[in-house]
Amino acid sequence: MLRDDRREFQRLKLTKPILATMESSNALILDVGVAGAFLEHYGTVEPGQHFPLTFRWQGEDVAFLCEVARTTIVRAPGGDGKSIVSHTGVRFIKGVGDADARLQDLIATFSPDALAFI
Repeated sequence: MLRDDRREFQRLKLTKPILATMESSNALILDVGVAGAFLEHYGTVEPGQHFPLTFRWQGEDVAFLCEVARTTIVRAPGGDGKSIVSHTGVRFIKGVGDADARLQDLIATFSPDALAFI
């Protein structure tokens, strides 16, 4: 049986999501890894779409240009008028400044063994 593993690198599942800004909208980072992240956000995006993702780590902004790998609507708008909620897997295309080093620090803080394979 072949395994359909869509990720190049494993992601760390966060016990407490990290608040982020996806373009100009709020998002939650549910999982994070050296190559990308899994986000929950309002609205929809298309595979291949690029956008900036920014979050705070140890009091500093960390920013990446991201590309949407896949996305799924997890809650469609109902009669109560609430917005669409999506789960989106993104690839980190390019870090801004020292974003790559800060990301590695974040991952090492939550899982020191995770960096042994980088």
